Amino acid sequence: MRSEEVTEADGRRRKGETMLATHAIEVPLPAGVEPTEDDLALLESLCTTIVGLRYAGSHAWEETLHKLQRCGWEVHWGLVWRAEARREGHIEQADGKTRDEAFAELWQLTRLDEVEGCP
Repeated sequence: MRSEEVTEADGRRRKGETMLATHAIEVPLPAGVEPTEDDLALLESLCTTIVGLRYAGSHAWEETLHKLQRCGWEVHWGLVWRAEARREGHIEQADGKTRDEAFAELWQLTRLDEVEGCP
């Protein structure tokens, strides 16, 4: 992944939003993938959401992180996919680094609720 500063406004900022700089990010895609306009819009939306999640609000989590580290904890964090299934008052949730991983885990969790195919 590479980023470079772009000094020209792209015209897509929200009204009233101020930014010091815009960065363009190159992201490698799997071989043979030709992104559509919808794909590009989705990627831009995801990046904007991630920036909002990372920089919006307080930074109290950083203080907590440092407290944990001072207490000897090795801390890892990141964004994940969450899959959720509900049926008749039962809820199963699974997280994964990829959507496939989250759904595979969710499938396993829902299978634990069934005996020989019967709920």
